[in-house]
Amino acid sequence: MRKLVERFVEYPIYANLIIAFVVLAGVVSLMSMKKAFFPETTSRIINITVFYPGASPVEMEEGVTSRLEEAVRGLIGIKEINSTSVENSSVVTIETTGEYPIDEVLMEVKNAVDGISSLPSAAERPIVSKRRSRSGALFMNLVARDDSDIDLMTLKEYGQRIEEDLMRSGVMSQVNLSGFPTPEISVEVKEEELLRYNITISEIIRAIQLNNQDISGGQIKSDEEELLIRLRSRSTNPNEIGNIIIRGAEDGSFIRIRDIAEVKKKFADTSSKSWLNGKNSVSISVSKLPEEDLEDITIFAQQYVEEFNEENPGVKLELSFSFLEILNSRLDLLIKNGVIGLVLVILVLSMFLNVRLSLWVSWGIPFSFLAMFIYANLIGITINMISLFGMILVIGILVDDGIVIAENIYLHFEKGKTPMQAAVDGTMEVYPAVLTSVATTIIAFSPLLLLQGTRMEMMFHMAIVVVASLFFSLFEAFFVLPAHLSSEKILRRKSLENKKRGIKKYFERFIVWLRDDIYHYALIWLLRWRHAVIGVPIALFLVTFGLLNGGFIKTTFFPMVDFDSFQVNIAFTPGDGEKQTKIYLDNFEKVVWEVNDELVEELNLDEDIIDLVSKSIGSSFSGQEIGSHAGNLNIYPINLEGIKISGHEI
Repeated sequence: MRKLVERFVEYPIYANLIIAFVVLAGVVSLMSMKKAFFPETTSRIINITVFYPGASPVEMEEGVTSRLEEAVRGLIGIKEINSTSVENSSVVTIETTGEYPIDEVLMEVKNAVDGISSLPSAAERPIVSKRRSRSGALFMNLVARDDSDIDLMTLKEYGQRIEEDLMRSGVMSQVNLSGFPTPEISVEVKEEELLRYNITISEIIRAIQLNNQDISGGQIKSDEEELLIRLRSRSTNPNEIGNIIIRGAEDGSFIRIRDIAEVKKKFADTSSKSWLNGKNSVSISVSKLPEEDLEDITIFAQQYVEEFNEENPGVKLELSFSFLEILNSRLDLLIKNGVIGLVLVILVLSMFLNVRLSLWVSWGIPFSFLAMFIYANLIGITINMISLFGMILVIGILVDDGIVIAENIYLHFEKGKTPMQAAVDGTMEVYPAVLTSVATTIIAFSPLLLLQGTRMEMMFHMAIVVVASLFFSLFEAFFVLPAHLSSEKILRRKSLENKKRGIKKYFERFIVWLRDDIYHYALIWLLRWRHAVIGVPIALFLVTFGLLNGGFIKTTFFPMVDFDSFQVNIAFTPGDGEKQTKIYLDNFEKVVWEVNDELVEELNLDEDIIDLVSKSIGSSFSGQEIGSHAGNLNIYPINLEGIKISGHEI
């Protein structure tokens, strides 16, 4: 170790080359790292979905869900089975152990489900699929402008066009439309017309089935060419369906569907509707896959919203929520903390040592992060909330080793040694203590590296960031820092004389007084009463342990933090009508705007504090309740930065 340090001190070009490589490669790696709101983890979830139109939750549970659970319960590789039975559908969620490839478990589950012969005949075929790893990117809403009378069907057509445009962008592939029921072709027959022409409903159904379809008629071959015969009559155009002939008379006249029925395109009678600030809306949610980048998705969406609104004056597309904004706010916090840390290190070390030395010590923060970015990019770590948390956590620790080594090098220089000798001796003297100090922190975070394949897998990203940053910080402190502090431009005899005059003289006297008159006697007293001193932390530990077990200190996986939006969910008894759900949601929305008016007046604001209120019927509690009895409100406040109120208080 000593020879290695001496080599770096003797040839500082090595340190300069390392710095040049880390800066260039680190910046490139940082620019190429993808962004995500949460870490992308390997999916271990398999879903079994069955649709049974008209079935109640009890019927779904007894006739479908319980049989699915029985079929897969004994399969290997399954850790936990959860099921949800709601009106018309059942979902069984299987969490695998991770010990076997998920595709193998998926095939076993499919085979087990295919072997069930006792499902209700009216139930649709079970759909078995593995859940892809994805995370939220943004939410958009499409509404009609105040001066237009565009209906929901037209909004849906606009939404489908937006969906196609976003999918063709090349930066996103997971786009979902919601806020409207399933479109259908409605053939509404008049009873008097049926009696007039003596036609039954079955005849109409048979006419549509036989005529509205694509049929292959084979092919005709000759020596010169081949002709494929195909009848393409399948259509979703109400006019074409209305022209289908039901019956022909002997005089050559025809009875068409439009003669006895009204054919129109409309929404199915299911409860799936949404409103934005009281207007009909189509909701567009975008998710990202591990290979996609959150920043690219958001930038494209922002540009698309501007272009779409310019080209379509009758409708308005709004970006209601973006996960990138929250991520960037945490990134700004990291940058702010880093700048404050650098400034404080430079100021404090400049007071007691010298400015150039403090600059090289503070360089340990960017060096460690840039080197960490290189490694993190190589193994696929993204910039997300968890990795940013790790950076914020470790930023205050990175310069500790550099400060200790730099101060000790300066101490040896004060004793009369040359800068090169002081750099080597000062580093080697504290090498064991610094290594042990940083290694204990690395060891403390190392167990988080073993959490892959568990529910805590996302903490792997934080552990990588912390461990890698501390490791590169050690490398910089042991080799790069001494190489630069060994320069006579950094350790100058003149700097020793400056400590005896000016403001540095008073700082030096203050530290000496603190050491000799305060710390010295406090240490003697503590050693004299060492048994009592040792008992204090033990007693505090026992008290804390008792408060924790007694429930006085609460625990949670994530702390409660302020948020940028919040949700109100409501669900009545399955089977209750849509009217009741909408009345309650309308009342809730009315209260939201009343609170908005009160806060605007109380805080003397020039604009509403509530930006958007999205209301929907058909689902609530993250999809656990589905049907006309369920609904929710999503409330989006404006940016609360600089306003004396939090999301919790709202």
